[in-house]
Amino acid sequence: DGPDSGGKAALLMGLLRAGVRNDPAPLPLVPYGGMRTALPAGLPALGEVQRVTWLGRTPTIAQSNRGNPKAGRAPRDDDASEVYAVQFANGLRLCSIRQRGDGMVDGLNCL
Repeated sequence: DGPDSGGKAALLMGLLRAGVRNDPAPLPLVPYGGMRTALPAGLPALGEVQRVTWLGRTPTIAQSNRGNPKAGRAPRDDDASEVYAVQFANGLRLCSIRQRGDGMVDGLNCL
């Protein structure tokens, strides 16, 4: 595996492992701007997390809207997500995760 340049692999692995086990412990997930932050459905069927590999970082909204006068949203520097390939015992998912400065995860998606 390559380096975790996004710095969120351990956090993502912990959240997904808790989801696979249906762990009732509170998770650091918060709702944010309509983005889905619940753990993905069907995690137990995928089995244990085997490997998490960093793939890259999404552009920030400010980067995406650069030069667009109709963007309508104040730019933030912390709204990019880190993207990972997650190998489970029974399948592979692409997951993105975003974490606020206070440690709460305000964006988590797996496809």
